[in-house]
Amino acid sequence: MGSYIDINKVNLDECFDDAFILDTNALLWAFYPNSQSNYPLAVYYSNFISQLITKDKQIYIPMFNLCEAINVIEKIEFNVYKQSCGDRYLKLKEYRAIPNERQNLKGILDLFIEQIENIPQIKLLEQNLCYDLPKIFVSDFNEHKLDLFDIFLIQISKDKNFSIITDDKDFLSVQFDNNIYTCNQNILTSA
Repeated sequence: MGSYIDINKVNLDECFDDAFILDTNALLWAFYPNSQSNYPLAVYYSNFISQLITKDKQIYIPMFNLCEAINVIEKIEFNVYKQSCGDRYLKLKEYRAIPNERQNLKGILDLFIEQIENIPQIKLLEQNLCYDLPKIFVSDFNEHKLDLFDIFLIQISKDKNFSIITDDKDFLSVQFDNNIYTCNQNILTSA
């Protein structure tokens, strides 16, 4: 069985894991600063990922998680806009029709993707989602607390022997052989 490793205590010079896969929140915290404002531990994930890059460790991002991150960024920017203009009834489709906001969001998304593409230690994974994965997710639904994206991440981790970087305590609801890197004390003290 894999271990739960505290990202604030690990010595990367002694780390035998060479390949890591990012959960969507870790991806956002590392490359989209607006996502850090509501979670004080986010900076630790960002720093850890920066250290991995400095130590020339390979980081993988599944296209599934990249798409989820882009969707989350749009929702965050939408909520920021709603608060700034005071229109809490504004609909997402209406927000998308505002040219200046659309251009602003495009710039944010361009920067997000450009950062990822320009780091040689980061590789985007094109994974095919086969029908078996949703079937497994549903058939084992009462045995775990994960969402479908997490199940997909675990499957990739198993197939490719990647360690997972996540803050999601739902990963405690399953057992698998790869390491999880986190600073979530609920995970570290429960494992």
